[in-house]
Amino acid sequence: MSLVLTTETIAANVNGANVGPTWKGSAAKGVSYFLSPKTTTTVNYSNTGAVSGNVVIQGSLEISPSEDKDWVDLLTIDFSNVAPQTIQGNWLWMRGQASDFTSGIINISITY
Repeated sequence: MSLVLTTETIAANVNGANVGPTWKGSAAKGVSYFLSPKTTTTVNYSNTGAVSGNVVIQGSLEISPSEDKDWVDLLTIDFSNVAPQTIQGNWLWMRGQASDFTSGIINISITY
């Protein structure tokens, strides 16, 4: 199964809205939402053009995560090495978060 965490242009705006340099993706159901207690998730990512900024994959064990305190950082993406990365854990929800972005297009998906 594959879930898209984000396909966004991160710059001055995302989908026409001025978001500045920080963006948080919507929550996507993680592997343990469907296949408990499977614990391995593969994160695939790519970029188009020069990417300037930081991207972190976050996970949550909350049934309905809503606040930032419900999320924990799992993986910091290094766009100089776009090989798939593996995340361990029984995560119910996952999302991408970008910060300090000035340019670039990022694509992130998870598979399990």
